[in-house]
Amino acid sequence: MFNFLFRPPEFGDIYFRVKEVRVLFDFCTECNQTQRIYLREFSKMDFSDFCLAHVFTYRDFPQGIQGLAWRSTFCRRVYNTGFTTLLNHQVCQKYRQHEVMALV
Repeated sequence: MFNFLFRPPEFGDIYFRVKEVRVLFDFCTECNQTQRIYLREFSKMDFSDFCLAHVFTYRDFPQGIQGLAWRSTFCRRVYNTGFTTLLNHQVCQKYRQHEVMALV
């Protein structure tokens, strides 16, 4: 099911592989005040074996920010992290497949 959702035909030969899925319960519950703190706390985890670690969350961050990532750090040993939230101004956002691909 995952490969079906994330390999739309309009992207041709571009795809990604999921190496591991982790479910984080009660992660950084005090980090809702800013998205930068949330990203910084997530980046403290060891993801050196991965090109990218990405969190999909359901938090309402200030200023309508729906995602954040470190720039130019893809496949580096540190700061290879980002997040996307599905909640914006207390409204659940529904993404189409190509929008999720662009976020990852």
